[in-house]
Amino acid sequence: MRILSRLVPAALALLIALPSLAGSSKEAERYRLQQELEKLAQRNAWPGVERTYLSLKALELPLTLNDHLLGAQSAIQAGQMLDALTRLQIGLAEATPDDDPNSPYATAQALKDGFDARYGAVQITLGTCGPILFMPNKPFAEQERQAYMVARTRLLDGESFTGLLPAGEYRLDVFAFTVEAGQSVTPVVGNCGEEKK
Repeated sequence: MRILSRLVPAALALLIALPSLAGSSKEAERYRLQQELEKLAQRNAWPGVERTYLSLKALELPLTLNDHLLGAQSAIQAGQMLDALTRLQIGLAEATPDDDPNSPYATAQALKDGFDARYGAVQITLGTCGPILFMPNKPFAEQERQAYMVARTRLLDGESFTGLLPAGEYRLDVFAFTVEAGQSVTPVVGNCGEEKK
């Protein structure tokens, strides 16, 4: 009986502590993943940064602006500009503004401003056109070319595309359309029977 009287309070204390232990293990995992994220970014291992960022998000714990910034940079490297912009917007919304030009806040804000100045949001559906997306004046910047190629590949696979494209003139088969910098989502339905300017 004496043993039982000691076991019951110990078992009860363990049951009460389990939720906090689970929380601390999630916190420890977040810390480990944040360290891994930094190391991978320093080595420019962007696919690894992307996987680690998604693992961090899956923990459903608050992330730092730097976490979102590195996640945005990995999305940029993959040509996923809408994902990058979304990550920057979330990070900036949750962060405290910082006037230091070398701060992660200033870096994230500069990247976001660059998106607004160079990209427009589109939603492209093939309609009656073929899947060939053509940009007569291809951009010189690697990231802009990457964004164009992601859209082109998705359309060639017969899918629609929703995302950011570099500002400029485009053709979907013979259907012409323009993407303007900073535009909100503009639906583009390829209708090869007429041309839209």
